[in-house]
Amino acid sequence: ALIPGMSRSGSAIAGGLLLGLTREEAARFGFMVGFPILLGSGLKKLFELQTHGILLEIGLSIFIGALVAFVVGMLVIHFLLKYLRNHTLFVFIWYRVFLALVLLTFSF
Repeated sequence: ALIPGMSRSGSAIAGGLLLGLTREEAARFGFMVGFPILLGSGLKKLFELQTHGILLEIGLSIFIGALVAFVVGMLVIHFLLKYLRNHTLFVFIWYRVFLALVLLTFSF
């Protein structure tokens, strides 16, 4: 992330909104842009595990974990897109402001 604490999808959503997309379109775009990055990093990690001979030992656990993460991720994305049809992103903005204030308070 270019700004600490700002996710890739958050950046893509903010950029989409600035370019005139609806909240739902911007969020969908943000998730679609992130998919190749996540897929590539996952495949790179699998290749590294295979190179070190670890994949044979934990391959089934990795597969099950990835499958569960994918299903849960798709459900959350579906909920968020449905939420954004009727709600603004203000709850996320206030969360970020509150978290920044807490972190600033405890960093001194």
